[in-house]
Amino acid sequence: MGFFDKVNNLFGGDGSERVELWNPVTSLEDLDTIFLTSNEQPQVVFKHSGSCSVSFFAKRNVDSPSLWEGKEAGLHIIDVIRQRPISLSFAERVNIRHESPQLFVIKDGEVIWSGSHQQVNAQNIEQVFADLASG
Repeated sequence: MGFFDKVNNLFGGDGSERVELWNPVTSLEDLDTIFLTSNEQPQVVFKHSGSCSVSFFAKRNVDSPSLWEGKEAGLHIIDVIRQRPISLSFAERVNIRHESPQLFVIKDGEVIWSGSHQQVNAQNIEQVFADLASG
């Protein structure tokens, strides 16, 4: 059992009850699909490092199914270590310097919100989607 598994247990679970919300981005074609699909509904991209404690806690903060209830959005995750070329390509495409953790909301092919580190939290996501709903 690794450190983060122990932390997960400490915070109330063995992980077995968790539903994976995020669609892994594993190809450059996936990036094209995300931007194209953003014309139909917002797309959320989370750049995550499994070896970073800040990223671990940010993911825990935004990994709740209840946070995403009622929000019409595609949820995608880029593993910045395993998918480094895709992560760098994404950063170049959106013209925003790579950081981790980092979360982006994309609508109509454009980043309408991005945040990194402690900005990746449920409160900011709620605000972004409230702003989207109000027009």
